[in-house]
This record gives sequence, C-alpha cells and structure tokens, in this order.
Amino acid sequence: MAEQAPAASGSPASTTDDGLTAMARTVLTLVNEARKPLGLRLLVPSPKLMQAAAEHANDMVRRGYFHFQGQNGGEDLEARVKRLGFSGRTAVALGRGTEDAEETTRHWLADSTTRPSLLEKDYRELGVGAFAGHWVLLVGQPDLVIDDKLRTRVRQLVNDERLSCRVPPLEEHPLLNHQAQVHCLDMAARSFFATINPDGKDENQRSITAGYEGKVRMLLSEIEDVDETVATWLKSAALRAAIIDSAMCAFGVGMFNGKWALLLGAMSEVKPKVDSELESDLVAAFNAQRSAAQLPPFRVVPTLKQAADGHTADMASKGFLAYDHPEARGIQGWLKEAGYKGRTFPAVTKGPTNAEAVLKIFLGSAGHKQQLLNGELRELGISVQKGYWTVILAAPQIEAGSAVREDFMKQLNSQRAAASSPAVELSLLLNAVAQLFAEDMVKRDFFAFSNPDGQTPDALVRKEGFAGSLAVALAKGVSSPEGALSAWLKNPQNQKNLLDAKFTRLGLGVAEGRWVLILGSP
Repeated sequence: MAEQAPAASGSPASTTDDGLTAMARTVLTLVNEARKPLGLRLLVPSPKLMQAAAEHANDMVRRGYFHFQGQNGGEDLEARVKRLGFSGRTAVALGRGTEDAEETTRHWLADSTTRPSLLEKDYRELGVGAFAGHWVLLVGQPDLVIDDKLRTRVRQLVNDERLSCRVPPLEEHPLLNHQAQVHCLDMAARSFFATINPDGKDENQRSITAGYEGKVRMLLSEIEDVDETVATWLKSAALRAAIIDSAMCAFGVGMFNGKWALLLGAMSEVKPKVDSELESDLVAAFNAQRSAAQLPPFRVVPTLKQAADGHTADMASKGFLAYDHPEARGIQGWLKEAGYKGRTFPAVTKGPTNAEAVLKIFLGSAGHKQQLLNGELRELGISVQKGYWTVILAAPQIEAGSAVREDFMKQLNSQRAAASSPAVELSLLLNAVAQLFAEDMVKRDFFAFSNPDGQTPDALVRKEGFAGSLAVALAKGVSSPEGALSAWLKNPQNQKNLLDAKFTRLGLGVAEGRWVLILGSP
C-alpha cells in the first residue's frame, strides 16, 4: 500500500437502501462517475474494506496520528485489511479537515497522486471510513482464485462439447488441478503468460516431475469469465481439437486473477502401481538417500505401519489433509493405539502418484530433509490410500541394557583417550542408582536433578556408602547412546566432567527417553 493524502471527513450514520451509509454511497457514486466515461469497471462496495477503513479512521483519531501505518500502538492499515480477510492488492488515500463526503472525494479525484489509483482499471472494490474529520479510502483488487463451482462449470462446458462429438467425458484429476493452479500462481508471481515457464520447463516436464505419468496439453486464457474462456478455446480449431481429442481422459484447471490454465491429460502409458508397491518404492528411495549420506537404512515397523494406515484411511474417507482432525484420532492417537513408544516425525501429502514425487517433497523442505537424514530416526511406517500418503519417521525408545551401556562407554572412552584421560569402567552401585532414578522420573513424571522428595542422584549414592567425588548429568528426548553423549558434550560443564581424569567409574540409567549419567572417582 502507498499513502495518498488529500482532504477529509465526517461520519454520517444514515444509510441508503443498499445498507451503505450516505457518506459511503456519496464517495462510491462520485468515484464511479469519474471511472465511467473512461470505460472502466465500476467499483462495488467491499464490506471488508469498509470495515478496515472505518477502524483505521477511528484509530487515527483515538491515538493521535495521521498515517496509513499504525502509530502509538495502532495497527498498520495493511495488516488490518489482511486480518479482516481481504486478500489482494490495495491502494489507500487519507484525508482530514472536512466533514463533507462530496468535498473530500472531489479533493481526492483532483489530487495528482490519488487520482491514478482511483482510476486504475484493475481495481474492483471500494471501502471508505470517516471519524471526527479523519478519512480513509481503500480501493482494492481482490485475488480471484479457482473454486469448486468454477471447476464444475469448466467440466460441464468441456464435456458438453466432447459428448456432442461422441467422445467420452473427461474426469477431474487432483494432480492436474494442482499443477494447473501452481502454473497460474507462477504466471502471476513471475509476470509471464506461456505454457513454458521462465525455467524453460513445459507442461509435460512439470507434470512428470509432479508424478503424472501420461502426456498432457495445456491451454491458457486471460479472459476472466469462465464461459467466455471456454468459448474462446472452442473457437480455435487447434485448441478445440485438443479438447475433443479421444486420447485425453483427464483434466485439471487453475485460475488466479483472471489467468486460466486447463491441463488435458492422456491415459498413462504405465500401469499404475498398487499402493503396496508405492510404499515399497518410497522406502527404497528414502534408504538410497540415507545410504548416500552413510546412514543406516530405515526399518519398517509394524506398529508405525498400523498407525500410518489408520490415519491415511481417515484422511481418505473424511477428505482432509492434516495431522489432526476433529472427527479422527489423528496421528498421535493412532500411534498410541498401536502402542509405539519413541520419538516420531510425521508427514502427510495428497496427489503424488509415485515415490519420486514424494521424495522430491521431502528434499525440497529443509526440515523434512533434515529428518530424513537424521541418524537417530531409524524406523519407518508408510501408508498410501486413494492418493493420500502418510509417512512416520521414528526414533525407537532406548531402554537400559548391557549393549546400550557398553556402546556408551566405548564412545566416551574414545573421547577420553583423545583427552589423555583413563578409560571409565562400569560401577554396579552407580549404575543401579542411575537406573532407579531414571525409572522414578518416568513413574512420577518429572525431569530434574531432585525427585519430588528432594533427593538427588548423588545424595542417593552417598546413602549407599560411596565416598568418592561425583558428577551427574541428565538428558531427555535423545534416542541413542551417541545422541546422549553428543548432547552432554555440548554442555561445557558436562564435557569437563566427562573428560575429567579423576572420574573412572560410571553408571548409566535409561527409561522412556530419560537418561541419567553418574560419574564417580574411586
């Protein structure tokens, strides 16, 4: 938004038959009288812009400022417009010093800065507010976005033409819908109008990357009206031939701010894979990435698969795409029912028809890629149903055992050797106290150096007669000995204790992701 600054205001309360205040009707009429001789679209009142303008005029008076950006704690006008749900481009004019709507509007129309905004051809809506001589005028071009009603109309018009030629109707395809809308948004964002994008990729290259196996043909239009758009395509011999081509069996359509994209899809030359094959393909694709990063492969775990299956079935039957839904268990609910214990990272998507497309989604997100290549996440559950995908990556819950303790001591002693410190050895006493403290944290649901009775691990060791020096460290949420050691080494005090030559005895307790380390000197 850019500020314009003409005259200003009053706030009549009387309303016209259409619900507008007399002031708003006056402003709208005068602006449209200036637009009409130029052949411009007449503006219509926008309830959202009206409310934003009224709120901002009131706020300027109440907080003592005159600007489209909020001051003295006030909200910016642009933020106010977005909060009220208006999505699109806007221009703003401010005024103050008058109580008359006609005088204020004529001032705006005469102002060399404000007039071009009021007479811009793309603007469609208007909102105006006034309070105590302060005026706010907003003109806006709301974003026009495809919806189910428009898609249904395109399908009807296209299939009527196909049926008149005795050609089977097209079926709507969610992936083609998505690709068509993405292309419309791309055209708006990068200011081009062509089937080939600025990266040099045509519709077939983009669709293959997204996972559509068949050949596609894209039709474009810059006519806003849906009926006119389809009629224009049908008037072109070449475009009509594409629409009635019997090889085409699917379609997808997108529209953003009057730019249309219709994708016609031919039947795939490749037989679609069943869901179980897609799941196996994705496991292989994920593990190829982990192998390249020298990480252990994922292991498919039945309880994770059970949870993924349950959530995917919910999404497919209830038509949502999210981790949770008011009428479903949600991923965490399914994990609880399946009985999985461990740290999890879920992901969901809809539309991809092959594993490569899902892998691309993971690699295209920094957060997803980080988890895909997280060495602590070693277990996996995948489910595909009716185009919906659920992926659950997980770190198994580590419990106490000789293998865990031996692994930890081996890694710690390697660090101590590099620091010229003697190796540590397992102490049965320290080990027993550490394990009991870890289990107590789980049982009584706390994570602290003191239990609810005020007892610390080192105090409990002293009660058993241990007389040497002691040091204690805690960790939560790590899923492996190397993860625990790494976390402790990042803390300066813990690192000092872990590498201190005087500590040669060790006890390690682990229970449901809670780790307790006790170091002692003989």
